[in-house]
Amino acid sequence: AAGMFINKDERMIKPLPDKILTTGIINKKTITKFSEYKKNFIFSACALRFEHLKEIKTKKRKKIKNILVALEANTEMKYLMNYIATQTPKLKKLNFIIRPHPMLPLADILAKTDYPIMDYNNVAISFNSLINDLKSSDLCIYWGSTVSIEAIKMGIPIVHFRNNSILDYDPLYNFHYLKWIINYKSDLEKTIEKIDSINSNKYKSLIRKSNIFLENFFFKVNKNNIKKFLN
Repeated sequence: AAGMFINKDERMIKPLPDKILTTGIINKKTITKFSEYKKNFIFSACALRFEHLKEIKTKKRKKIKNILVALEANTEMKYLMNYIATQTPKLKKLNFIIRPHPMLPLADILAKTDYPIMDYNNVAISFNSLINDLKSSDLCIYWGSTVSIEAIKMGIPIVHFRNNSILDYDPLYNFHYLKWIINYKSDLEKTIEKIDSINSNKYKSLIRKSNIFLENFFFKVNKNNIKKFLN
């Protein structure tokens, strides 16, 4: 993905498309900010794969009990799994639902982890649909998964795990409303207590701001935006 961001020297020698279309204005601003493309090269179109988000309704807020851990097709997930394994013994009253990515078996990740995370009684593997996992979850922990986007659309708070990588893999790096950031030194229990302690009015405000963000992140599919793909 780093190849999307180029400088002037790369622009002269790198094969490029005729134009770049983004899902909305936020991603256009991100690419423009970190690149040196020519003017009128990047356009905000619409999100063809995320029309279903319009049908998703905000969940009623509950105290955090069920935590969805969204994995990716990347063996780097071992760092996130190691972190979760260090936190589960302290949070025995909470349930952790591990959702593997369909492109990478969970066994491949577990083979690289340092702790027997599946030995804990409050850890389970999900075999459900994503929407059902989200409906039954009160919190979503992720590293770079777009499951985080669908979580905030449902009003589920998200927690981004950052390891020591020089690159930031968070698809919501510039989202600051219903999101918390942790690393391998963080106490997850304290983060959860902080989220649970937010008063109702502030929480509703965070959800409203989250929805405004998503409206700019994913423009609607309409005739005007579809034309940008055809012209």
